[in-house]
Amino acid sequence: IGIVLFASMIYFVEIGKWKVTDDFPFGAYYRQDATGYDHEVTAFNTIPRCFWWVTVTATTVGYGDLYPTSPLGKCIGAFTMIVGLVVLALPITILGSNFANEYQKIQEE
Repeated sequence: IGIVLFASMIYFVEIGKWKVTDDFPFGAYYRQDATGYDHEVTAFNTIPRCFWWVTVTATTVGYGDLYPTSPLGKCIGAFTMIVGLVVLALPITILGSNFANEYQKIQEE
């Protein structure tokens, strides 16, 4: 559910506006680029493609192939990372620590 929620949020924030240009005669969605002064074709063009961004961001891998450029998109990105740390990283650390404790007990027997 979290992936669908965050993917939908980033999609609607980063989709931009539909424009027909010489480069894209059938049109494409354009968004503000990272500098804020120019426009580029958005990388967040479908919600399923945004699933990839949420997965990579929440697991704190961050390949850099998709990234938000709007201020609200960056806030959603930061919140996605924090949720990923709380939901994934903290429980995995606790499980790993408990596994190490149990393994040590078995080794002592």
